[in-house]
Amino acid sequence: SPYGSASPITTNPDTGKPYGPQFPPTTIRDDVRIHKLVLDHLGVKSVAVAIGGSMGGMAVLEWPLCSPPGYIRHVIPLATSARHSAWCISWGEAQRQSIYSDPLYQDGFYSTQPASGLAAARMSALLTYRSRDSFESRFGRKPQLGRVDPDPDSTNPDRQQGGGGEPLEFHNDGHRNATRRSPEPPKSPNNLPSKPSIFSAQSYLRYQGDKFIARFDANCYIHITRKMDTHDVARGRAVAVGESQALAQILATLPPRALVISIETDGLFTTTEQRELAAHIPDAELVVIPSPDGHDGFLLEFKQIDMYVQRFLRREFPEIYEKEVEVEVDGDFEVKKTSVFGEAEVDITRWQDEIPNITKQYRVVYDVLPAVTVPVSNRESSGRTPSRRLLSSLNLWTRSKLSTKYSTKSRGSITSVMSSVDSEVAPNGLTNGTTNHEAPESVTTQFDPLVFRSYLLALLPPVIGADPSELESLFDEEFEEKVSRFATDSTSSMYVVKIKEEVEDDALPIYTYELTPHLVYHPTHVTTLALIKRGHSLDPLTPLASQLHMMNLFGGEDTPYEGLHAVVSSGVKPWFDAFVGARSSGRDGGDTRMGIPMTKKKFAELELALLHLQQNVEIPETHLVIHPVIQRAVEQANSTNTPPNISNIPPNLLNDSTFLNSLQAHVNSWIKAIQAVTKLNRDVASGTASQEINFWLSLERALDGIETQLRSDEVNMVINCLRNAKRFRATVSFIADTGLKDATDMVHKYNQLMKDFPLNELLSATDLDKIEESLTLIFAHINRKLKLSPYPIRRALPLVEAISRDFKLRMQGTEIWVAAENAYNERVSRVENQIIARLRDRLGTARNANEMFRVFSKFNALFVRPKIRGAIQEYQTQLIDSVKEDIKHLHDKMRDLPPIAGAIIWARQIERQLLTYMKRVEDVLGKGWELYAEGQKLQSESTAFRKKLETRPVFDAWLHDINRRNMSVDGRLFEIVRLRGGGFQLAVNFDPQIITLFKEVRNLLWLNFQVPHAITNMAKDAKKVYPHAVSLMETVRTYGQTLDLVENNKGIEWLVAEYRNESQRMISKGEGFLLFTGLDYADANDPQDKTNNVIDLYKDITRSVEDLATCSYTTEAFSELLSKVQAAIDRLNLEGYANLEHWVAELDKKIEDILLQRLTQIIHVWCTEFDRVDDNDLRRDTLPLRDILNKRRGDKRSKEERFLEGNMTLKPIVHEIRIQNQVIFLDPPIEYARANWIQQLHDWLGVVCRLRRIQSSRYEIGLQMQGATVTEMNYTSLLTRFSDNTLERPFSLIEMKVQQLKDYVAKWLQFQSLWDLEAEYVFNRLGDSLANWQQLLTEIKKARSTFDTSETQKSFGVCIIDYEQVQARVNAKYDAWQRDILSRFGVKLGNVMKEMHASILKARNDLEHQSIEGLVGGTARRF
Repeated sequence: SPYGSASPITTNPDTGKPYGPQFPPTTIRDDVRIHKLVLDHLGVKSVAVAIGGSMGGMAVLEWPLCSPPGYIRHVIPLATSARHSAWCISWGEAQRQSIYSDPLYQDGFYSTQPASGLAAARMSALLTYRSRDSFESRFGRKPQLGRVDPDPDSTNPDRQQGGGGEPLEFHNDGHRNATRRSPEPPKSPNNLPSKPSIFSAQSYLRYQGDKFIARFDANCYIHITRKMDTHDVARGRAVAVGESQALAQILATLPPRALVISIETDGLFTTTEQRELAAHIPDAELVVIPSPDGHDGFLLEFKQIDMYVQRFLRREFPEIYEKEVEVEVDGDFEVKKTSVFGEAEVDITRWQDEIPNITKQYRVVYDVLPAVTVPVSNRESSGRTPSRRLLSSLNLWTRSKLSTKYSTKSRGSITSVMSSVDSEVAPNGLTNGTTNHEAPESVTTQFDPLVFRSYLLALLPPVIGADPSELESLFDEEFEEKVSRFATDSTSSMYVVKIKEEVEDDALPIYTYELTPHLVYHPTHVTTLALIKRGHSLDPLTPLASQLHMMNLFGGEDTPYEGLHAVVSSGVKPWFDAFVGARSSGRDGGDTRMGIPMTKKKFAELELALLHLQQNVEIPETHLVIHPVIQRAVEQANSTNTPPNISNIPPNLLNDSTFLNSLQAHVNSWIKAIQAVTKLNRDVASGTASQEINFWLSLERALDGIETQLRSDEVNMVINCLRNAKRFRATVSFIADTGLKDATDMVHKYNQLMKDFPLNELLSATDLDKIEESLTLIFAHINRKLKLSPYPIRRALPLVEAISRDFKLRMQGTEIWVAAENAYNERVSRVENQIIARLRDRLGTARNANEMFRVFSKFNALFVRPKIRGAIQEYQTQLIDSVKEDIKHLHDKMRDLPPIAGAIIWARQIERQLLTYMKRVEDVLGKGWELYAEGQKLQSESTAFRKKLETRPVFDAWLHDINRRNMSVDGRLFEIVRLRGGGFQLAVNFDPQIITLFKEVRNLLWLNFQVPHAITNMAKDAKKVYPHAVSLMETVRTYGQTLDLVENNKGIEWLVAEYRNESQRMISKGEGFLLFTGLDYADANDPQDKTNNVIDLYKDITRSVEDLATCSYTTEAFSELLSKVQAAIDRLNLEGYANLEHWVAELDKKIEDILLQRLTQIIHVWCTEFDRVDDNDLRRDTLPLRDILNKRRGDKRSKEERFLEGNMTLKPIVHEIRIQNQVIFLDPPIEYARANWIQQLHDWLGVVCRLRRIQSSRYEIGLQMQGATVTEMNYTSLLTRFSDNTLERPFSLIEMKVQQLKDYVAKWLQFQSLWDLEAEYVFNRLGDSLANWQQLLTEIKKARSTFDTSETQKSFGVCIIDYEQVQARVNAKYDAWQRDILSRFGVKLGNVMKEMHASILKARNDLEHQSIEGLVGGTARRF
């Protein structure tokens, strides 16, 4: 988080900039390891219990796994999981995408917070922390206070048009980056800007989004969500295959008796995940808390959780809860419930409600484990240091003022300085890995804006010189809303701005006033009064004067540096020093740990930086004037994404003298402006060394900026226009006239000395050692850089003198010594106080006398100091109590002692330990400690306990027990024992007590006890029988284990049946013997080795047989697996296992079934490969088939695909249609393709069919094999076992493909008739019928489509017909035939046309010779 030790906002020492998105990714385990280093530094040896919820719960689960065993004694995970679920990962991704989509994000290298994306991410995260019912019960459809109901109302026409406002305003309500579409916002009827009404739930989410972006960083948010995504306690630790097994394996190693707490309605870390934790952590207890508040219930239901946690702690640590301790807390103290991700934001539980007034002093009874509590100071109820809020406003005001007057480069120094001050005075409550405990608003009653109005009317006239009548502009319609938000929201500042209106010179000034929560700098702002809240909300019952800081930020001056320097040097810094000085008198050496010296150094650096900014020589900014025509031309070229040139300028302007004169005038103005910078210089003897250094560095930046402008497209176009007009006077000497090149070279060389000049180290030095070190750095830098830089010696000497003038030594001789001596004494006192505090803490937390003795031994060398030695006397009584407690533990150790000799030995050791304790007490507390009342009690308890350690009664009781029992060795050898769960078990008839009898006698004799002679003889007999009994018991146990192995491996029963029968015969033989008489135990054959051996071989055989179904389809792969199987069978044969032949026969049947399945699959693959249309066609059936294979073979998919692409691919056969001696034929013939395809099919099938079968008797001699049945030596017979037409399909496909080839080739063979036919025969057949001739020509045109194409071959998938050779000749022959036929058809057509023409002429003549009169006068004729 941004409050941790390191985060994306931390400055990268290599670049001097924040890490941003380049911050290294971290995990939950990294956090735990860092915290472990802190505990190691503090000397913590173990942790009683680790408690945490949500992300903290993840760390709780990692603590035992990232620390030595036993370091964490117990864990209490709340509302968390063992690994981040896909549900949580998806929510995190959605929130990150919200941030990525913000235009300001810029891949994480943003200068302005991507507030819109971060607020959206925050809103979506809040929904996961709550439940649906909690939102519904809290908000429902209630509107936001102060606005009308957002539900549409049919009786109100205005409401139907967009919720009571302008449609556009209503549509974009809540859009942070919305663009205002009109200069005048729409007004409502009451002349106020229309505000669309929203629901209360919407208002709450926006409120939380605004609140969050003010205190968090987007890159940090992304980093934390990715850190949570990595959480998986089994990652890189478990050896199990499955995820569930791996998780269970790791959780089983966590400390036992954990308390797992779950929230019933948690939708983020569900109850199922907590049940998984409780199921796998040994002896864990699961508690499900009923709560309607979802994931936030683990923070809101603290009463229920506290009850269960206390019960757990009292049970596991009873010694801590013997007494209740009452602690009275003075000052402000309250329970706060917030978190960095908003879990349990208190506001939702009291949103827009009035909360009763809460008493500010509590009496807290601590009956849980001690916890470190830092109460809030009365002086600063917000928990922030006195200067924190003042510096925040000062920083904001400085940045706003600089944003108006200076460029980005000039803002860098002051911004970085102010940011560093902000970071150094961060609240102490923010620590690495913890949440941001920002105090929620503690509003008890509604704040009245009229109180704030009265306060302003009384404050502003004397402070900023305001006339009361002019202040009415402050109290506009939004005044109450602004004040209410300022009083209750997290906004810490409100600003009253005095604005000077523009008037004529002779007119009186007019001022207006504005109340705003945002600080903006403008030249018209005469002054700005900052009102800064000391707390997070304004209490209406407390005067405002005690709740607000006030700061006057004057405006109007050229730069804010003088005002800022005065505020820091004369106000903030002395106030901070006074505060620290007053507090350090009562504090024992905590300044160093709190970073106060570093803060003082930062104040000195800030004061120095502001002083330097006042003394800097201003470098005039240079802006080259560009003609509007040139500007439009460049913009036009950029819009079309083309390089700008003079063609973009209207041609009539290129020769326009007015236009060219203006361009030349601009160039002359450029030269003057640039010369004003290049000719700048300063007198190094006047002023400070900082001014000299900053002058050359600023001059270099200014020259670089000028060079950048001269390289712009606009300047280049101006120069090109003047060159085009042949005005070379303005272009040729342009660069030389400016003097830019010489000035740039000189400045670059001078800045080799000025860059990284270690002057600030000297000016901010706080002691003599720092001064000496900084002077060494300065002169080493000067000596080294002057060898590289031509910086003149005449300037270098005054520069050194200026350095000495900058530094003024304020302390002299005696003052330095007195200050050093006081500092030494103060430091020694602080160290002694720290040692005493640590010694008391160690002694106070010691759980027994041993721990106290270790503490005394560690601090023994420091007891010569009277102040430290006095701390020992306070713990005499506690040490006596601790010794009493250890004696009680010794009493407990007397229980459940081992049998007799061990009990006697143990009692004597305890007695020696008791004497050692008594000696230690005397060494530490001194002689005569038993004279005290507590010492006398301890002495009497020690004496009473020593009497309990007498061993004679124990020995007498043992003798009585031995004499009472019958310990003789007799009876039968075996007995049958009935098991509790049902069934019977074979056992040896031998009493285990007899086994320990001779050991007891031997040890008692060593301990100088007198054992009776009869018991000694009985022990000797037991000693004789003992080896045989143990051997036989081990044999019976091994036999039982062997039977269990055979039962669990059904496949080996036939092979070990002979050994099992032999063992049963031996047992039946031993049933007739008396105990350990007449039986040769060495003859008992143990079949365990044989069984274990055959199990190993059986597993290898089974694995190899299963691999046959998934291995690559090659002869080598199959042969290798079958060779392994055969080698294992040969070992079984050589070792003489029974029933091997029948067992191998059954195994061979399994192999046949697997190979038959592989044959079926490969036939399908062959058919698919054969049936493809061409090389580019998708294999229709291959993908489903390979999906089936992949399900069976898993990870071997890529290997199988490579094999199919290499060896199991049918290569196309190329047939060529050729013509030779005017005869067309196919080469090679189609029968060659059929034979080739059948051979390829046989090769594919032969991979399996030619495999050698497994045999059970490869090592039998030839005479024994003669009578045996001749068995098949390979798997060719598998081809007869197909139940369907699997084997018929490839042959039918071959025949179909052959028929396709024949049909296609027949078309080409038809063209043989072109050479066989005689032309006259064709012409005679056609005769004189023009219709026949036309039909023939049409058919010739249609037939040409077969061969008259751009292609030269025809693909049939596994076969290609190449007709390139015959195509040209057939085409040529067709052309010849077509020419002849067209020629003869032309003659025929001409003759017919002539005859028709003659007929038409004859008819015409006949018609012309007919008499018109005759036609008219004659008889009418009918046609």
